[in-house]
Amino acid sequence: MKALNLDTTEIILPEVALSHAKYFESDSALSLFFPQKSKLLKLNSKNKIIQDLTLKGFTESGFTFSSKGDHFFMPNSSESVFIGIMSLENNNQKLFLDETRFIGEFSMRTGDLINSFGNFGELRKKLKERIMVEGIVLIDFLKDRFYLREVAADPSIRVFDLSGKRIDEFSLGTKKISYELKLLVNNDFLDSQSTDQFYSMKCASDHLIVSNTFSRKKVNGRFSFESFLLVEDLKNGRTYSTKIPAFQKIVHATESKIYLVSNHPTKEDLILVTLEYSLGMA
Repeated sequence: MKALNLDTTEIILPEVALSHAKYFESDSALSLFFPQKSKLLKLNSKNKIIQDLTLKGFTESGFTFSSKGDHFFMPNSSESVFIGIMSLENNNQKLFLDETRFIGEFSMRTGDLINSFGNFGELRKKLKERIMVEGIVLIDFLKDRFYLREVAADPSIRVFDLSGKRIDEFSLGTKKISYELKLLVNNDFLDSQSTDQFYSMKCASDHLIVSNTFSRKKVNGRFSFESFLLVEDLKNGRTYSTKIPAFQKIVHATESKIYLVSNHPTKEDLILVTLEYSLGMA
């Protein structure tokens, strides 16, 4: 639908990594986020910059931007942008776990941090040490609601409104993974056992949540990987699951289809996998 080559474009962009991009079908505009420069740019349909916003106030509040996860939301009903954040206290796990907030709300007018919300639950805080997982939290947004799930320790899905108020919590999860936390030994990722985790998550509707899990185990001296695709029915309190190949990321979901991206087995390409599904009572 639209392509922008950052290497050949005539517009001046920050010479740092692009973390997030949003495309708006209504007017073919693009919003680009460069966390290393705290810069948010909006481009019109002709790829001309129409907004140049510097985000402020988060460092003074003890936060930095999250390095992993699709945590960049621009609701039509709000004059704010919502971005994934975490505590700067990464060398002190107790402070990091206590002080981290998962979402920062920034004014689209001034760029100032005006709110932060979402925090680690008590299950993760019990182990005040590093663990080996991909990311920290999974976040999706639907109908002015944020759905948050920690990647490890806790199966809960917490629901927040735009003001940051927690309005609901669900604890379905799955028995296909263990919620026991595995300590990262001497910061050695090769020899440490990986903690089972939720790998990605999307809302198919306001009561259907699609996730996949990831487990890394050493069997007979070799690592094996296992992943399950989950559909959690929050309304009826049921979880449905099926085994799938590991290392797939859920990028979109509806009440009948799930879209996943995975690496091509022999090429440096990405594959979009579309699954059709229906839920039945076993």
